[in-house]
Amino acid sequence: DVDGFTQNTLSRSLLERSEKHFEWQSARTDTLAYDPLEISSVRPLSSAAVTFHMPEDLQPGNVPDTLFFMVDISGGAQLNQVMQEEGLRLMIIRAMNEDGNPVPQNATIVVDDVSEPVQVPMSGDVSHLVFLVINAYVDEMIAGITLDVVSDEPIFDYAGIGIDLSGPMTTTDGVGVPGGGISWSNNHIPALTWIGTHFSTSGAYNYLGDVYEISISGRISADGTTVENLHATSMRTSPAVPGSSTYREITIRDFPLLEVNHPYVAGSTIPGTEAEAMVTNVDYQRTYLDDEGELVTVKLVSVDWGDSGTALSVHFMFMHTPP
Repeated sequence: DVDGFTQNTLSRSLLERSEKHFEWQSARTDTLAYDPLEISSVRPLSSAAVTFHMPEDLQPGNVPDTLFFMVDISGGAQLNQVMQEEGLRLMIIRAMNEDGNPVPQNATIVVDDVSEPVQVPMSGDVSHLVFLVINAYVDEMIAGITLDVVSDEPIFDYAGIGIDLSGPMTTTDGVGVPGGGISWSNNHIPALTWIGTHFSTSGAYNYLGDVYEISISGRISADGTTVENLHATSMRTSPAVPGSSTYREITIRDFPLLEVNHPYVAGSTIPGTEAEAMVTNVDYQRTYLDDEGELVTVKLVSVDWGDSGTALSVHFMFMHTPP
């Protein structure tokens, strides 16, 4: 027993201080409900874990056969299950007790794809779920994940999404962001997939020799009036110019959907003074070859939220043109 490690158990030092308990909605005994949980600031070459408790007074017939979890990764980290290489590892241990003792069969789920909700089979022996995050990056990659349990029944049928942050932005080279804004959409990747109130899409496409990789996911309130959380990333690489790239990322919370009765779209455009509190993270990085043939990286420094031209727009569309 070293630092709390014993055979077939997890060290208690890995666990977040506040463990999360599932709560059952009173109106529907078959639906789990709780606020999303964040495991944040997992530093390079370190680990963190969190335990979810199933309610002790559950009747056996009320336990769902499968739980669905949306997993959102922050900080630009990527999942990589090749243990010899850098990356983020995520494992789910189906446990019988708070000490993390695994169930006898198929106890560990190694997550290698978070573009769709992760499915966790449940059984009568499972009383806890342990989510273990391992940051196997070596240099300066502080990562985190957000876990959110979802229903498997879709509520909305929006197919397209557009996100735009416009306005004056300062970058490290003093030039600013080209075009005066940062945007994301699924115009060239698959339509949104819905599980309950959660949506997601991801994909890649080629345009003028460049490769674009886009991922968008989030959740809308059950009444359809608020985007409770939204995370979008975009990476452009140029095979003809090795090392060059453009990366964009945004995380949005509690964004109001004011135009919900429009026949084609639902969304809003919010001025920067109000949108600042809704954007918990925004990132822009561009790497290019300078005149001397050296790679130079330009990063976003700040957004002028008080400028009259700054605005944040999020719109959902019923129509979507397949890529």
